[in-house]
Amino acid sequence: MMWNLSYQRQIATNWVIKANYMATRAGIILGAGDINQAVGSALGTGRGGQPALPTPTNGAPLTWTTPPRAVLLQYRAVDPGANSEYHGLLLAIERHFPAITPS
Repeated sequence: MMWNLSYQRQIATNWVIKANYMATRAGIILGAGDINQAVGSALGTGRGGQPALPTPTNGAPLTWTTPPRAVLLQYRAVDPGANSEYHGLLLAIERHFPAITPS
């Protein structure tokens, strides 16, 4: 389902304001997700949300670094109960200049 609402009004001789609202909604669409995703919360997180592991650096105390991603088999689960919704608002103020006529 889609809908929109538009409003336009001249507020002065050469000035116009416009407002446009747009929305869409879709229900019971197919969604998919990786059900074999690695969970790194027990290890903490490094940059980009990746699991972090402590590693020694030149005899210094342990620091947290991000390990390379593990290669896991991807298993996808299809979920027929996903929904989608979008709302957007566009506001504009325009000034119209008079036409220039050649003399």
